[in-house]
Amino acid sequence: MNAALKLIEEKLSKKKPLVPVGKIYLSLIEHFPIKPIENKEEHDLALYVVTELIELSNEEVFKEEDQIQVDHYLKALGMMLHEYEKIKFPRQKVKGYEMLEYLMELQGLKQADLSEELGGQSIVSAVLSGKRELNKKQIQKLARRFHVPVNVFFDE
Repeated sequence: MNAALKLIEEKLSKKKPLVPVGKIYLSLIEHFPIKPIENKEEHDLALYVVTELIELSNEEVFKEEDQIQVDHYLKALGMMLHEYEKIKFPRQKVKGYEMLEYLMELQGLKQADLSEELGGQSIVSAVLSGKRELNKKQIQKLARRFHVPVNVFFDE
């Protein structure tokens, strides 16, 4: 054992992990180590690993104690994916009326379809053109209609 490994072993062996590491976790680490994701290839591979592990978990192929290890691994790998994606794919700021326009497009709605929720055709037009902001009551009605949280209509 080299000096660095011996030093790590000496310092860390005094503390026991809160959740014992099993063979499944060690195998996962061996095949795809948990480390910061640095490029598209690593990102794509990490997504593949996550997808496959979720599918296996959904098929309930793991024993309960093994599933716990898989879940810990998925959580750690998920955090690495999140950090990479936060840098490489930053969220764009979206206005409330842009989100409304998007939801209308998804459901094939016209302005007239929302006149009741927003208080008339002219108000719908003003909101969608960005000339008028949605008020609290309108946001609540739209959230119910589209089955989304109210905060999707807040300007980010």
